[in-house]
Amino acid sequence: MSHQIVADALKDNDLSPQYLEVEITESAVMDNVEDAISKLTKIHSMGVHISVDDFGTGYTSIIYLRQFPVSVLKIDQTL
Repeated sequence: MSHQIVADALKDNDLSPQYLEVEITESAVMDNVEDAISKLTKIHSMGVHISVDDFGTGYTSIIYLRQFPVSVLKIDQTL
């Protein structure tokens, strides 16, 4: 998801960024880490909250996750 899509959605719906939360899965951010960090940082800098769902289903270290601008971490129940 590009930051421009998010910006357009906010504008089209006259929504303040603080009221939007973009939810992604752990596997989605780990497919291309550098690209994900770049995109999520741009989205987060607009004031949008970022949450990661299903954390713990893959092999991501919590220390590694610190590189992402995450507001909410939803831990998978199997963890």
